[in-house]
Amino acid sequence: FFKWAIWALQRSKIENYLNHCDSFSDILYAPNMLAHYAILAIAAVVGFTTAHVQISTRLICSTCPAIYWQLTRMCLTTTKTNESKASKPSTGKWNGLVTFYLGFYIVVGIILHVNFLPWT
Repeated sequence: FFKWAIWALQRSKIENYLNHCDSFSDILYAPNMLAHYAILAIAAVVGFTTAHVQISTRLICSTCPAIYWQLTRMCLTTTKTNESKASKPSTGKWNGLVTFYLGFYIVVGIILHVNFLPWT
């Protein structure tokens, strides 16, 4: 993780980096995304060391869009076609697992919340 952060800081001086990105993964690891990953890392450290699990999950899931970007990256992949240099989106191998987890989380959360049971 720190190796990528140092690389991102070195690359942050280069202008128009996003214009040269070939894939969604390149955009996610672009130097201007470092602030989002820093917030995620700080929230995770605070959550793991000092906060209750309900507070930490609310803090991390509500303030860090990087989590949802990574879930999207896991669900979607791009395949390059031989005929052209354009990328064709396709379904990733994690799509079913991520969709099941998010659906299960939503349904169980609704059931527990309306019954006044603790749920994050």
